[in-house]
Amino acid sequence: MTMIATIGHPHLHELVVRILKDSSLLQFRHYACEDSLLTEYGSYDAVLGLHPGLISNDGYVSFKEIPIYELPYTQAALYASSVRWLQHNVRSSLPLSIDFTLENDQLFLEDLPRTFLYTPYHPSERKRVMHRHLVHMKNEEAAGVLTCDPIILSTILSEGFQAALIYPTAHCIHLIGEQMEKEIPQYKQTNLLTHPFGTFRVENEHALQKVQQLGVSAKTLHRLRQLCYANGRNTLTTAELAQGFSITMRSARRILTQLEQHKIARVVGEEQRSTKGRPRYIFHINFRDSVESILAGCSTGS
Repeated sequence: MTMIATIGHPHLHELVVRILKDSSLLQFRHYACEDSLLTEYGSYDAVLGLHPGLISNDGYVSFKEIPIYELPYTQAALYASSVRWLQHNVRSSLPLSIDFTLENDQLFLEDLPRTFLYTPYHPSERKRVMHRHLVHMKNEEAAGVLTCDPIILSTILSEGFQAALIYPTAHCIHLIGEQMEKEIPQYKQTNLLTHPFGTFRVENEHALQKVQQLGVSAKTLHRLRQLCYANGRNTLTTAELAQGFSITMRSARRILTQLEQHKIARVVGEEQRSTKGRPRYIFHINFRDSVESILAGCSTGS
């Protein structure tokens, strides 16, 4: 199961959960802002920002150990949100004050069913965008506000004006769900290999004895397992081991020779390159029994 922390407005969290309810791989927990997640993000496999630009640069630094996603907001999302507004609010001759990030602003806005007071949106310019919305509302130049920013929404509502969030389409939510289902498991596997831990301890006397007999460290066994997980198979060549561990071919051969002597590795085939050169042996690594009992007596630390 993949655990994902969502950051943003609770209504959007509920929308994501409802649309992706059939996914058996993704589970979500909501946080109002990134600060509330800082002490708990290690419990999650990814972070999903529910609004464009909601996660700050500091957030990207703080959550760098796990992937960060943002819900995509397309022009179709703005169109659908504007139609929803017209369906649920009193008709007015006044335009809507909107903020959004569009690529072809004028071309798209000309196709909308009513005039818009459009303000380009960027999180770094939130105060400017909010001020413009408030000016439009206080001067009775707009019937309401459509915004992609929950902080702007709260401010406009607190001033007694009508406002609503721009919602992503179901299609966009499905797309980000499929992307997360595909990418996060791969990220978890490769991240364990490239950033496995700070310390690795053998805390079991029986495991320590087995490691000493093998002549290969428990940390090496752990990294070897992660490399196989990342490759999606329990077979590899000496060259693949050398590349995965960033070690010399000689060191990789020594590791595989030691494992072969203890029947943890065995040759099951050979690989012939299209270029000249001798065939490379393909080794199968058996992680059952002795290896798993060793790793069960170990722990990682920061």
